[in-house]
Amino acid sequence: MVEAARKHKRVVQVGTQRRSGPHYQSAAEFVRSGKLGKVPFVRTWIAGNRASIGRKKDGPVPPGVDYDLWLGPAPARPFNPNRFHYEWHWHWDYGTGELGNNGIHALDLARWLLDLDAPVRVSAGGGKFFYDDDQETPDTHLATFDFANCSILWEHRIWSRTGVEGQGWGVMLYGERGVLKFDDRGWHVENGIEASDKAQSMEPAHEQNFLDCIRSGRRPVADIEEGHKSTRLCHLGNIAIRLGKTLHFDGKTETCRNDAEANRLLGRTYRKPFVLPERV
Repeated sequence: MVEAARKHKRVVQVGTQRRSGPHYQSAAEFVRSGKLGKVPFVRTWIAGNRASIGRKKDGPVPPGVDYDLWLGPAPARPFNPNRFHYEWHWHWDYGTGELGNNGIHALDLARWLLDLDAPVRVSAGGGKFFYDDDQETPDTHLATFDFANCSILWEHRIWSRTGVEGQGWGVMLYGERGVLKFDDRGWHVENGIEASDKAQSMEPAHEQNFLDCIRSGRRPVADIEEGHKSTRLCHLGNIAIRLGKTLHFDGKTETCRNDAEANRLLGRTYRKPFVLPERV
């Protein structure tokens, strides 16, 4: 997608809209100014309190659904309502679980605030500990992304009502001069210097940035390459828990060092005719 956007000189904006939120931008300015000092650790999370999807049998395709097109490159298999509509998120053939569903927004924010590129080491723990249903992806997941100068922790407990410090979704930057926390009211620094900003709307600014960049030809704040780099974290965190091993990632080649098993999961086998070309 990045290659196609560059080759055809297209503006492609992804939906990590926090980059456009005024209070998130003020937080980025604050962190990059050095006022928070070094930030060796970032904690990100969600607690979803999602209901179990239960177990359902395969059945007929609903009227009006082009099921072959819906499956696309995924393996052909019978229709099941627990693999359709929103529930596709929880199956490896179609989705990335809660890490790719909501984790992408927290991880992108952390990566953007600290100007991070690729991790050097990724490990994960957890599993499907709570639900007894058709979901394949973990309901409890902790993934650690080690960069050259800091670590980011993602955690989700989609069965739990209680998040970290009462927040169902959040990001906390642990700096040498305080802890910067995002919550429903905006952001503020605790146990250190005084700084804060109130929450403001994100979506209108994100849409406006996209339209402005179409007119100017500039790259948007959430350019497709930035979306790729943040999504890459989600895939690596999922690969680490699926294989039960630590991954050593090479950002230049975008492969896991000396790990053919992990590298196979960096892509997929495409069902014909839904096959991508080697190059655009």
